[in-house]
This record gives sequence, C-alpha cells and structure tokens, in this order.
Amino acid sequence: MPDQRQSLGFERSHAPKAVSEESTAIEDLRGAARSGVEHGNFTLPYLWVSFWSHGGHAGLAEMTSFFQGLQDLPDNDVLVLVSVLDELQDQKWTSA
Repeated sequence: MPDQRQSLGFERSHAPKAVSEESTAIEDLRGAARSGVEHGNFTLPYLWVSFWSHGGHAGLAEMTSFFQGLQDLPDNDVLVLVSVLDELQDQKWTSA
C-alpha cells in the first residue's frame, strides 16, 4: 500500500521540520509574553483583556496555562495573541 504522504506530494522528511518550526514559533510567542510580563511592560490580566477585546476566545486560565506550556491555544487565538503582542510592543516603543 503506498504511503499517503508520498501520494499527496509530501515527503516524509518535510513533516518533522514543519512541526519543529511551528513548535519554535509557539515557544517564541510564549517567551515574548512571559518577557513582557517579567519586565513590567504589561500584566497578564492586561494582556488577556487586550487579547479578548481583539477577538480572542481563550479565558484567563487557558491563557495562563498556555504561557506555562501546559496547553496550546487554537490557531485563531494564536493569531490574535501575535497581533496583540505586536501592538503592545509598538506602544512600548512609541511611548519611550
């Protein structure tokens, strides 16, 4: 029986790389959020309210678990979080 990945045009060697790149991006996102909180740029509740007001769906407990590496967020929430962190970073630089 032929391998479905090969029959769909995917090579086996590409799957782990994509998963690895995604994992690295998620860890970078977690790190950016933790760094912002640790350096006093914003609090976790402030980040969550900003996230929620931009259309994020995860609750504060889910967000906390995400930052601790205990669970993942849905893709849509990850995109919202990236947008919010970028906006907060921009605000930091423009107010400095």
